[in-house]
Amino acid sequence: NVSKNNTEKFFRLQQTVSNILMISLQPIPFQQQLNEILNEILSKNIIKNQTSGCIILTHPTDDNLIEMYAQKNMHPDILKKCDMKESGLYLCSQVAFEKKLIYKECFVSDQIKNNDSNRPQCHYIVPIISADKVLGVLSLYLNQDHQESIEEHELLYAIASALAGVIE
Repeated sequence: NVSKNNTEKFFRLQQTVSNILMISLQPIPFQQQLNEILNEILSKNIIKNQTSGCIILTHPTDDNLIEMYAQKNMHPDILKKCDMKESGLYLCSQVAFEKKLIYKECFVSDQIKNNDSNRPQCHYIVPIISADKVLGVLSLYLNQDHQESIEEHELLYAIASALAGVIE
């Protein structure tokens, strides 16, 4: 049964990477490509219990700034906080700086000051890297009961590599 689950996950990963590359070939604006790619990642359920996510890129002219280019189902207060920020201020920029994946269990209120919501959640933040240059991060929000795994890290790094090819 474990082998069957791994085979199914690997197939979904291959299908997702293939679809990411197909989307990148479409004659549509870059931001629309990123939104469609994010929808693809979230719809394949490669990581169990994905609920929302975003793609944040380093600013094209200033590596010290990050900017959200695509999002789906993000909490409105988080969207305000993530608009355009200096690197180093938030988890996403920390991942970009350190060039390594972070899995974080937190509450929405941990990220949003003066927020009434105290919903538990977890998320993965994965650096998008090409030739040792951080191009951005993929952030996926998960249900509170999610359990981190090394296998998921590998899947997410594979997706981030495909994203790096699209961004370049």
